[in-house]
Amino acid sequence: MTEKIGYKKHSQWIKQFYRWVGYYVALWSKKIGLSANFLTFSRIIWIILASILILNNDIVSKVISCFLIFLFSMLDAADGTLAKMTKTSELGGWMDTQIDRFGFLILFSMISFRFYYYRVDNYTLYIYLTMLM
Repeated sequence: MTEKIGYKKHSQWIKQFYRWVGYYVALWSKKIGLSANFLTFSRIIWIILASILILNNDIVSKVISCFLIFLFSMLDAADGTLAKMTKTSELGGWMDTQIDRFGFLILFSMISFRFYYYRVDNYTLYIYLTMLM
């Protein structure tokens, strides 16, 4: 059924949700003339901002950081869908995986730094656990 409306079905509900939202973002992006590469490259800005906000210790920064991480993941689905809609995925297919890796490297590095900076001696093990992910 989902193949009819334009996005792939996924077995994990969270990825299915990202694909569903990403499909409608891709439709909107196509309508206003954004390229799939623009969506791909914009993801790096959102993950850097989210990583910086993780370092803050207030609840507003944490909520905004969660939203930006959601935006990073949702745009991952949207750029692929938009590339398929416009049949342009030469550079984007390669850049998508590179930005995923770079984004997660930045995110987990900041989480590790946050654990290190706000550490209590009993919790230094979390630094190593975070880096093992």
